[in-house]
Amino acid sequence: MVDVIIAIDPDVDKNGVALLNVKTKQLVVKTLTFAPTLDYVEVAHAKAKMQKQNFLVVVEGGWLNHSHWHINRERSRFHAAAIGNAVGRNHETGIHLCEVFKYKGIPLVKIHPTHTDAQKRAQTNVLQNVMENTRKHQT
Repeated sequence: MVDVIIAIDPDVDKNGVALLNVKTKQLVVKTLTFAPTLDYVEVAHAKAKMQKQNFLVVVEGGWLNHSHWHINRERSRFHAAAIGNAVGRNHETGIHLCEVFKYKGIPLVKIHPTHTDAQKRAQTNVLQNVMENTRKHQT
């Protein structure tokens, strides 16, 4: 089972970062820019390793979605293009975070953004399976 989970919602300006100690149920929530996010995860990972705790980073991967259409009747093509540009930059931030974590050997899982209760339940099942598999591989 995973002892410490860091969940990240990537964004160009500031990433949403939540650290959960599963055993104590202590939750720390922050917004951090790119470099401090890397530092925060590295320090938390090192601390977990020293305490022989299982550690996992979960990154919301909007780029995993199959489509990213931003056009509707209320928005102009210019507005849709601006939204698409911003979304693309956020995706690139998440991709770069994952690349660095993988390079540094930090356990990582990328998840699809969820919108409906059914999607959230399915995502919870995926995370539970990842946590169980992580525990099995580390024992």
